[in-house]
Amino acid sequence: MDINPREQAIAFLRRSQKILIVTREKWTGDEVAGTMALQKVLHKAGKEVIAVASQEVPKNLKFLGGEKFLKKDLGEEGDFVISLSTEKAKVERVKYTIKDKSVDILVSPKNGFFSPSDVSFQQSAGKFDLIVVLGAENLDEVGTLFESHTQLFATTPIVNVAVSAGNDFFGKVNLVDPAKSSVCEIIFELIQSTEPLRNHLDKELATVLLAGIISKTGSFQEPETTASAFEVAAKLQELGARQADIIDHIFKMKQLPTLKIWGRILGNLEMDGVHRIAWSGLAKADFELAEADPEQVENMTEELLRHTQGAELVALFIEQKKCSAVQIRSGNPNIDFTQLRKTLGGGGELVPHGIDLTIPKKTVAEIQFEILRLIVEFQKERLHISEEIELQKMELGETVNPSQTELPITGSPSVSPTPPANIPFEAPFQQHEINGSMSESIPPGTRAAEVTIDPNQKGIPDWLKKGLNGN
Repeated sequence: MDINPREQAIAFLRRSQKILIVTREKWTGDEVAGTMALQKVLHKAGKEVIAVASQEVPKNLKFLGGEKFLKKDLGEEGDFVISLSTEKAKVERVKYTIKDKSVDILVSPKNGFFSPSDVSFQQSAGKFDLIVVLGAENLDEVGTLFESHTQLFATTPIVNVAVSAGNDFFGKVNLVDPAKSSVCEIIFELIQSTEPLRNHLDKELATVLLAGIISKTGSFQEPETTASAFEVAAKLQELGARQADIIDHIFKMKQLPTLKIWGRILGNLEMDGVHRIAWSGLAKADFELAEADPEQVENMTEELLRHTQGAELVALFIEQKKCSAVQIRSGNPNIDFTQLRKTLGGGGELVPHGIDLTIPKKTVAEIQFEILRLIVEFQKERLHISEEIELQKMELGETVNPSQTELPITGSPSVSPTPPANIPFEAPFQQHEINGSMSESIPPGTRAAEVTIDPNQKGIPDWLKKGLNGN
């Protein structure tokens, strides 16, 4: 009788005492929350758990509180690690002296001072009974940790937890389900099915898991959000998950520099409705005006995509100290990012829903036009758009029918030779117009409309010219 992957994973978790949890080197909010949740519940069940994450926890997920239990790396087997917290003071220099019976380490602060409470000790990880990998399509995505400990990964059973259909099924157990929207959904069902893990499913753990689901699905707005996400979210809310807190921290609470950066992004936003792309750039001057730095640009491309109607591809250009970064994202599952990567020259890194590029020693002004030209070339081939149609720029608020991609925007607009039967954009008379001298000449029941025209009266129909001339 075959045992399904979930039952296999449960069996491994039950008989393993020392467990390593890792994820992709460039993790998402879903994997952040999944790592914290699994580490927490296994620890409560009496397991020795090491969770490793080389990247910082995103600021909007620090409220989950599990960051302090994450390690940056494993070290080498047999290493004794002395950790010094730099929250209160930064390090100026480090010296050490090896003596006959001791090692003296001198740490000089740049400012402030260090105290004994800032120091902690730990033995290196050594051997494990089980490794749980979250969200990675292959072990290469685990990055430096895998490269530094290939023997550990080769000799230790791996439970592979993921939702991507492109997964390499590299685990001893492959808990891979493309019908799920997020890793946190799989972890919830795994915990719920495992005794005694289910006994620790309290409101705090439910909040962590729900935060991962909401982060991955964009609060259930992403097109790949499946029915499973709604079902699991409902169960987590029944357990007391604090959805309002999650929404506040992930989507609403923004620091002032972040809000200023958003203002610069929106102020620089451009759109091409024919090629269905939108883009914005942040140059050095934008960061100076916003009193911010590039590190404060977190997940803004994904949010920009969610709020830019009519764009299949969104590109954000970010000027950094020694390079420029380009983040390209799409909510269209039919976009072939492997092909787009080839169009862009084969560089960059494929990430969920997009590509990240880094161009050294170049400013945004130097790279933006060429990158956009290549994206337009990619879209022309996809959408069968005429080669003669160049990059377009729409006014904000203007809309384009996506089915009319063959139509150029340039040239004089067509106008009707006769007045419209109905004025579609009515605007009531202003109070000064009603109370002023012109009110006597306004017949009862008269409606008004605002009309934007070319100052040179080019392309204006005769019926409107007569009205303008008073005839």
